[in-house]
Amino acid sequence: LAVDGAGNVLAPENVPETHYRNENAGRLDSGPRPLSDVERSLFTALPEDLNPGVARLAESLFQGRNSVQRKVDAVIGYFREHYEYKLEIEIPRGMDPVTYFLLERPPAHCEFFASGAAILLRLGGVPCRYVTGFVAAERNPYGDYWIARNRDAHAWVEAWDESRGWFTVEATVAAGVPSGQDVPSTFSQMWDHLKFRMKEAMAEYFAGGLRGLL
Repeated sequence: LAVDGAGNVLAPENVPETHYRNENAGRLDSGPRPLSDVERSLFTALPEDLNPGVARLAESLFQGRNSVQRKVDAVIGYFREHYEYKLEIEIPRGMDPVTYFLLERPPAHCEFFASGAAILLRLGGVPCRYVTGFVAAERNPYGDYWIARNRDAHAWVEAWDESRGWFTVEATVAAGVPSGQDVPSTFSQMWDHLKFRMKEAMAEYFAGGLRGLL
């Protein structure tokens, strides 16, 4: 395993089945290391052809708000007040998608909320990065593990604060954030647990043969 300049933990592709243990968790107590000049430039970069209307929007949102958290709250509040969630969105021909989202305020999905938040925060001088992944909000009580399904795919933003480092910014309105409220039936959970254990056993067998399975 390795850590890149932004603090992301990386592993080689096609790494063989292996087990590892985190040995450096105690180092987190010393607080985040400062961003380098190169990193700060990278995480505040903006398109050269950015629509001036987007810059004016950011200026109005951040007026009188100097701290990172207050700027984040301003963006989240703006989206919650003026936007709705919709999985599909039609962008007019020749229009930049994020500019259209920010200035025309159509219903949109998480990728637009995250992209729009990143642009606005960078205009406010807040280093941030666009992130995609899964929100694992469903827990299987029979196997005591969390499940991330295709429907839990999501996009959000991580912003940088000098005192706490990278932190999550959830800019998407509540209707578009995976919540795990659709709890499967007891039978579905038991069946899911059985399939999980079968796949786990197969992985152990292929990694270590009969001894690994045992």
